[in-house]
Amino acid sequence: MSTVAQFKSAAAMVDAAAVGNRLVALWPLHDHVRIDNDVKYAEDLQVRITRQIAQILSGERVTMPDAEYVYEGADEIPGRPQSIVEALLAANDAYDAAAAFSEDADASHLAESAQIIEACQGQKQDTLVDVLHEVTQQVEHVSTLPFDERAAWVGAVVAQLCALLTASNDIGTDADRNIAVVMLAAIECAELAGVPAVFAKLDQWKALSAQAVRGDVDAVATQFAQIAQAEWQKHYDDVLWDPEEAKKQAKEEDERKSREALAAKFAHIQDDPNKEAVEL
Repeated sequence: MSTVAQFKSAAAMVDAAAVGNRLVALWPLHDHVRIDNDVKYAEDLQVRITRQIAQILSGERVTMPDAEYVYEGADEIPGRPQSIVEALLAANDAYDAAAAFSEDADASHLAESAQIIEACQGQKQDTLVDVLHEVTQQVEHVSTLPFDERAAWVGAVVAQLCALLTASNDIGTDADRNIAVVMLAAIECAELAGVPAVFAKLDQWKALSAQAVRGDVDAVATQFAQIAQAEWQKHYDDVLWDPEEAKKQAKEEDERKSREALAAKFAHIQDDPNKEAVEL
């Protein structure tokens, strides 16, 4: 059985594909609120990813406000170390460089991204380019397949990149920086195949990479599927988010809490059974 077939048949991947199919079925978007929501999702995705990459590059805790501030164009943040700003600027440059890969399938874009964050040094960078070149030769065929097969293909490619870029014998390199390249490559390979973005935290990528290095395809398929399903569900919820409905629900929730607080405040006061009823 091929790696793609193993991914496709994994129970977790079947569940993930169902969520992914529900997401892509929303397109084409016509409602302006959903279109705006999708744009916001894409912006938020870049902020989340560049924040993680900046933490890898700086070795410091980078907050979401830090990442949002730099994404919006800041080149310094009052009260925050400049090293964090520089790491975020580099992360955004790497993100932008990688984004061109899904437009023309030229692996040199991801190689440029790797150079910016000083990952995949030497032979590793050549290997990255070679693998991505092979991958792009299959994209035209892959893009015609059903969603579950396209998603399985992306998972198999990501597993291959994880194994290649984080192998235990890769002494003298920063493994986390290599994983950062996988984060970017995963999004771009998904875009090439017509699959929604896959996002995960660094610890999740490390776990997936460790399984990939061991060659445990079943474990990698399950891990990747769980990562994908969570992100596709988030994307779906974000696109369907209705600001007016959210405002209404928030108001109702506040009113409910106020009623409960008032009831609790006077819970110790009992009605006088002899009190004369008053007709209103």
